[in-house]
Amino acid sequence: MTPESQAAINDMVDRLESIGERLGPPVIEAAIDLAQTVILSNFQGEGSGIVGGRQWAPLRPRTQREREWLNLPGIGPEHPILIRTGALLESLVDESSSSNVMEKMQIGPGHWKGRLGTTDYRFEELQQGVLGRKLPARPMWPIGDAEVRFVGLLNEQVMKIVEEKF
Repeated sequence: MTPESQAAINDMVDRLESIGERLGPPVIEAAIDLAQTVILSNFQGEGSGIVGGRQWAPLRPRTQREREWLNLPGIGPEHPILIRTGALLESLVDESSSSNVMEKMQIGPGHWKGRLGTTDYRFEELQQGVLGRKLPARPMWPIGDAEVRFVGLLNEQVMKIVEEKF
């Protein structure tokens, strides 16, 4: 490789890293904001949120009786599903929750990584269901076609950011 070609490649890498530096933080922020919006809409729509998805299975009669007996404010025997105290939802969408996992970090020049999740043990059980306990899956995070629609919405967000920055 000639010194001129190597210099041109180095220049291109520097420019790409510069683009990553400018785009990384707003893209990670947009991705996390959109993910939280999708999760919240899935709770509100009981599985059928802004990116679609299948409706969550209704609560078992035993659970409905238990909720009726507890007489919690704003909590009926049948709805809202997956909200009794609000702690699980809060752990997914509220950064101040002790169970919230949100990371936005630079892992190299022009390379960023974001992560959103929860340390609440119930998330995985409820997301996937537990056959032995007759606990149906109630996906809070979109799966299948709904996940594809989420990626499409995220792509739209990224393109808006690119248009604003360049």
